[in-house]
Amino acid sequence: PHNALSRRMPVEWNHWWPYEDALINEEVFKANSDVGRKMGFEVSMLDAGWFGRSDEKSQWYSLRGDWHLVNAVRFPSGLASLGRHVKANGQTFGMWCEIEALGSDAELARQHPEFIAQRDGQPLGYICMGNPQAREWAFATVKRLVEEYGAGWLKFDFNLDPHAGCNRTDHGHGSGDGLYEHYRGYYALLDRIRESYPDVLLENCSSGGLRIDLGIMQHLHVTFLSDPDYTEHALQLTWGASMMLHPSTMLRFTWSQVRDYQRHNRAVDPLSPDTPTHKLDYILRTGMMGILGMSYRLEDLPPQHRERIVQQIQFYKQHLRELLRDGDFLPLTAQPDRNGSGERWPAFLAVAQDKSQAAMFVFRMPGAADACQVRLRHLDPQKRYRVSYQDSGRTLTLIGERLMHQGLPFDAMPEESSEIVLLRSE
Repeated sequence: PHNALSRRMPVEWNHWWPYEDALINEEVFKANSDVGRKMGFEVSMLDAGWFGRSDEKSQWYSLRGDWHLVNAVRFPSGLASLGRHVKANGQTFGMWCEIEALGSDAELARQHPEFIAQRDGQPLGYICMGNPQAREWAFATVKRLVEEYGAGWLKFDFNLDPHAGCNRTDHGHGSGDGLYEHYRGYYALLDRIRESYPDVLLENCSSGGLRIDLGIMQHLHVTFLSDPDYTEHALQLTWGASMMLHPSTMLRFTWSQVRDYQRHNRAVDPLSPDTPTHKLDYILRTGMMGILGMSYRLEDLPPQHRERIVQQIQFYKQHLRELLRDGDFLPLTAQPDRNGSGERWPAFLAVAQDKSQAAMFVFRMPGAADACQVRLRHLDPQKRYRVSYQDSGRTLTLIGERLMHQGLPFDAMPEESSEIVLLRSE
């Protein structure tokens, strides 16, 4: 079930992709939070890079587990001060934490060897939540993030595959049920956090632990769909995730800027100054079919892109998120494929429970035919709907039966463009 914050479906900015840990610091984070407030972002999320020893060159992956240490070189005023700054902007302060993970250089492994998940004596790279003492340590960590630093949104990640799990027999489970007890313990931890801090939003990050399933979603509020967020991938994933998840639980980033394009094998900045408006909308609207998140250098955005993002955030808040929160969501076409195959005119529909209004999202992907006709679903066949194309300005009044049997036409759209159609019953 949702809490007040998750039900709001707040628009989130996350620092990670354009800054990672190497470039994030107190000054950069505050500057982006300040710009984000003016743009309409309601959450500022501090991702990896805040914890571990005080070293400008420290690397997040090897220090996971040392959540008791704050990197004072990057954040000299401390995280409580940072949290207050975000709250003063009228935003929720979010924090990333890979609560189970154990980096190779983490002090935690030396301080608490009894916490370590092992298989046949070899460490698996995480803390075994089948151990009751480890769960107590984890809850104390979360308590500090919430009560001392002011986190109102916790992003729980897991960047590894636990494989067959822990087979130690000295910390709370038998040799054959370590993975099962780890998940039972993790779920119990999540439930305790929700009970103790009912106003805090808990986010699941699918990531390497393959965690995007109905079991884990009984214990969290929202799930982050995928680190790869380029538009073709995002459309394919939205189609698949919608088979089991409601859009009010699905968080995705629009196609992110990244710190190192060569390392990520991406030759393009999706928000370069020459990105045309229709392509920017195509990128942004993939995130507007659920909880809208972005990972951009907000303080450095080209003015025209900043203005357009502001417009789209306002449109999302005014016309889409209540419908996405309370209505039904369904694909109207076959699934698009990120390798250039599959449906090249994917379309999706959010429709109110009483069928009085709906929002249709249509995307023309590379390789699509010049035009298409998309039939709608789940409308009232007897109602008359005012149909408004947001980009082309076309308006029609059609009966629901006509919209479902014959559909709506889409043409004169360049590749990598999109359209949103709003429907209101008369």
